[in-house]
Amino acid sequence: MKLKHFGLLAVLGLLSWSCADDKGKFNNGMGEIKASFKSVYSVASAMSTEAESGEMEAMAPEMKDFSVQLRSGDGAYSESWTVAEFPTDKKFPAGPYEMELYYGSIDEEGFDKPYYYGSGKFTVEDAETVNPEIVATLGNSMVSLAYTDAFKQYFTSYSAKVSTAGGKTFDFAADDTRAVYVKPGKVTFQLKLVKRNGVELNIEPDGIEEAKPRTHYRVTF
Repeated sequence: MKLKHFGLLAVLGLLSWSCADDKGKFNNGMGEIKASFKSVYSVASAMSTEAESGEMEAMAPEMKDFSVQLRSGDGAYSESWTVAEFPTDKKFPAGPYEMELYYGSIDEEGFDKPYYYGSGKFTVEDAETVNPEIVATLGNSMVSLAYTDAFKQYFTSYSAKVSTAGGKTFDFAADDTRAVYVKPGKVTFQLKLVKRNGVELNIEPDGIEEAKPRTHYRVTF
């Protein structure tokens, strides 16, 4: 009877050791993040004088050059990488997280300064893998200028300045067709003109009261 009792205790001890080993291996409060990153380069096309819209594309930086920031829900953990550097085999403590995907800065306006941003929230589970998909879209407004043939015939020379909600001003030569990437908000224009009779004019045509992100405003004079 004692032998049987000892044998039962041995089996229970083996099971206990096995469960403890599994707990240490799997139930350790850690999980994995296998994220996918995407960016949408298409933008709406808006005319300053009418409500027409269409689709076109902004500058398209490579995804490997985007940055990723990961923060825990309680703010105790925060780390950043480029998309190319984001770890694929690292384990993270279980709990809620927020992930941001971005390129550039909304404060760095300019002709070659697109700003892309996207974010998502998810939860890392113990011994599980979570697969968030983070999509970034253009956070800027885009502004470009064009001139009608009648305008070009009336003035011998012309140039423009575009001022933004971010407090910056950009010069546009007569033949400059580039789009400038600016903070959403109010956009104003100044034109310097020379008529065929030599008279110089400085005028301020109507601006854009509330330029929207992910929208290209092609303003025609």
